[in-house]
Amino acid sequence: MPSPWKLLVTEYFNLLDWMDSAMSLADDSLEWHSVLDALRNIPVETVRTTIGERAAVAYTDGACIKNPGGPGGWSVILVAANELVAGELPEDAPRIECYGHIPKSPNTTNNRAEITAVLAALCLAPRDLPLTIYSDSDYTIKVAQGIFQMKANPDLWELYRILLKKRQSRPIFEWVRGHAGHNQNERADELAGRNERTASALSVAAARWRAGTLH
Repeated sequence: MPSPWKLLVTEYFNLLDWMDSAMSLADDSLEWHSVLDALRNIPVETVRTTIGERAAVAYTDGACIKNPGGPGGWSVILVAANELVAGELPEDAPRIECYGHIPKSPNTTNNRAEITAVLAALCLAPRDLPLTIYSDSDYTIKVAQGIFQMKANPDLWELYRILLKKRQSRPIFEWVRGHAGHNQNERADELAGRNERTASALSVAAARWRAGTLH
C-alpha cells in the first residue's frame, strides 16, 4: 500500500497531465514544483487528524526579494475552523505550516508567490471540507473571485481553476491587512520571508559554485 504522503504528492502531480497543451508553461512552473516539493513532507493522515471533519481555515502569504526576478517564498498555515476563538488562533492550537522557496527567474514576482500560497492551501485542505483563505493580497483575492480580470500568470490561474474543480465547494476569501499585528498573517509572512531568504542563499551558492569559488 502506498504511503500516505505519496498519495498526496501523486494526486496533485498528476494534475500536470490534465493541462491543455496551450498551457504547457505549467510544466515548467517553478512555483508549482515548489508546492509539490512541500507536499512531500506532509502525510494525508496528518492533515485529517489536525483539521478534523468540519471546516478548514488557511492563512497564506507570498514574498519576493526582487520584484520581478526573485527569489521568492510562500507559506500556508492550515488550521481547523473550530480551533479559532473570536477569530484568533490560540498559541497551543494544532496547525500545519507548509512553505517553500521559489528560485530566481525573470518571471518570479510577488504576485506569483501570493498565488502559489493559495494553490498550496487548496492542495492541503481536504477537498470535502469548507475552506476559508485569508490573504493580504488584494490582487490575488479579486482575481480568484472573478472581480479582477486575469491578465497575467495564466499558468498559475489555470492550476487554480483545476484545483477548484476538485473541491466540493468554492473557498471563501478574506482580506487581512498585512503587517498590522494579525498573528497568523505575521507568522505566514515570517515563513514566506524565511524561504525567500533561503532561495536567495541557494542562488548565491549556485552562482559561486558556477564561478568555482565555493569551497
